[in-house]
Formats: sequence, C-alpha cells, structure tokens
Amino acid sequence: MSNRDHFVSISGRSINADSSLKTENAWLTTEQAAAYLGISSGTLRNMTSNGQVPYYKLGPRRNRYRMCELNELLLSQKRGGFHGNKGRP
Repeated sequence: MSNRDHFVSISGRSINADSSLKTENAWLTTEQAAAYLGISSGTLRNMTSNGQVPYYKLGPRRNRYRMCELNELLLSQKRGGFHGNKGRP
C-alpha cells in the first residue's frame, strides 16, 4: 500500500479511496452504499430505479454512488424535532 492510499470503514467494510479525493467524494458500490444507508441492496436497487437515489452507470451492470450525494440524501430525510416542544415532559 502506498502513502497515497487510505481506507474508509463503512459498516465494518473497508473502502479503498485515493487520498487525492476527499472521503465524502468516495465512490461506493451498490453493496457499500446500501450498507452505508442501512438498507438492503435490493431496497437500494428499487430506490435507484424509482429515481429516489442518485447514481452513475459504469457499464451495463455497474452502478456507483457518491458518498457526498448519499449524505445529502440522508440529511434531506430529517423528520420531527423539538421545535415548539419546550416545557413538555
């Protein structure tokens, strides 16, 4: 392993990423992206087909996902909160 290589751990799996790229710009396989999102690969494939998750096509059967776009997706799904609930037990 050279000094330029580093690894990012996602759900117990290591992803090799070039250090010239920031971690949030890492490219993930379907399995890695599903693990990162905490869903099954099949659910991710369905969400990809339905246009709910951005992806990039590499060849006829290879989808890749950018970690920064998955982060944006997760942050856009925020629900609830404590606004206006002050004083409640």
